[in-house]
Amino acid sequence: MPHSSDSSDSSFSRSPPPGKQDSSDDVRRVQRREKNRIAAQKSRQRQTQKADTLHLESEDLEKQNAALRKEIKQLTEELKYFTSVLNSHEPLCSVLAASTPSTPPLWVAGPMQKSIKQDAQVPWHRARRAGKGYFSK
Repeated sequence: MPHSSDSSDSSFSRSPPPGKQDSSDDVRRVQRREKNRIAAQKSRQRQTQKADTLHLESEDLEKQNAALRKEIKQLTEELKYFTSVLNSHEPLCSVLAASTPSTPPLWVAGPMQKSIKQDAQVPWHRARRAGKGYFSK
């Protein structure tokens, strides 16, 4: 049986006529461009939002840094003050002159003796970092 070029033939019904092919390609191209434009716009919005968030985070970190620098300066001044008070007090202190490092002062009694002996083995600046001594909060 010879093959006919009938419009009911399934191989020809799948592709549109030549004039319609161009218009359907144009429609798909326009749809793809629109979809791409929207995706690019969303991407730019996300990028802008991320940059804004990073900027706010940076400003917050700058404020924290400034506050910490201010605290360091204050603590350094406090350290200088207490060091000078200690240095001026040491020559006049009768308790320090009467006791040796191995014996606690006479006014210390009971459970405090063990704590003071342990603290006496640690320099005051390390005791402060550990949260012990006069400087602990």
